[in-house]
Amino acid sequence: MSSDAVLRQAPGPADRALPDPTGAPTGAHGVLPTEPVQITFTPAGPDGAALAAGTGWLQPGGLVVHTGWSSPYPDRTQPWRQSEARAGAQSWIISTPCGQEVAAFPYFSRERAQEAAAVIAAALPDGAWTPGTRADGLLYERAFDASTGPEMLPGSDSRGRPDWGFGAAWILWRMPPTRALYERMIAKHDGPAPTKHCLSCRESVRQARRDGWNCRTGHWPAWGTHPPGYVEHVHCSCRHCLAFVTIGTTGKTTDGQPGALSAYTMSPIRENDQQVPYEERPFAWWRHMLAEGGHVILDNRPCSGLWPQGVRHDDAFLCETGLAGTDTTGTHATSRSRP
Repeated sequence: MSSDAVLRQAPGPADRALPDPTGAPTGAHGVLPTEPVQITFTPAGPDGAALAAGTGWLQPGGLVVHTGWSSPYPDRTQPWRQSEARAGAQSWIISTPCGQEVAAFPYFSRERAQEAAAVIAAALPDGAWTPGTRADGLLYERAFDASTGPEMLPGSDSRGRPDWGFGAAWILWRMPPTRALYERMIAKHDGPAPTKHCLSCRESVRQARRDGWNCRTGHWPAWGTHPPGYVEHVHCSCRHCLAFVTIGTTGKTTDGQPGALSAYTMSPIRENDQQVPYEERPFAWWRHMLAEGGHVILDNRPCSGLWPQGVRHDDAFLCETGLAGTDTTGTHATSRSRP
């Protein structure tokens, strides 16, 4: 694309003039192209990191589409350098002119990123990102919110419908800057298990309903565990996002004293001298605990044994601390103890 594309006046005054691809200085007001123009660009990097200048594509809406920057290997002392776009990777990012990434998703192609940038810009009050605007205010939140709907997903299925991907191909996304935007994004995708556009959630929910129980798919990385701006796949597998549930029962220890037995619902367990498949473990633990104590206790709070961490003894359902006893299930995930 030629560097002499037609320029138009950007709305509002500019504290920081947009870069002109021709090298000519801009006036008191920023100028925006009528079509994407390649410019010199440097994003906002990590605190204290030096970034070498690269290039980006200035959009008619005032946003910039570019590939990411990375620290050179093995010499980490060198300035971060721009990475090349890779086929099959979400290489293309949307940022404000000051270098702050503003979209929930990186994209597989520059063309798709430019389409998304146009949608984001159209949602802004003046139909464009006003030059000189700080990237941490209400305008930034409005721009980010415009990037979070299912129609903004980078991937699509064989029918051209938005798609979150599956397994190793799960889509990367950026944690919203506020809890309110995080909740709005989940609502836009039809709740905690977006079965309409996520094959993983669809399969999990269908199987769970056939088995007669409600399913928590863990599609969304947990707020508070991952900070705003953190980039992660959906179905994050860290221990916080998996939301382990403690299952247990009370009864007698091997020497006849009061005690308790506990495990995680997804901990390994054996039945009939065989390992129980992963998806069947909660039911196997339920049967085991019911047989052991005649009742079952479930708690989705962080627990030590059956004792909820950070809860006072007079507030807790059960106090379970003390000496470990005998493990009768053939796994290392259970414990018996005396109060």
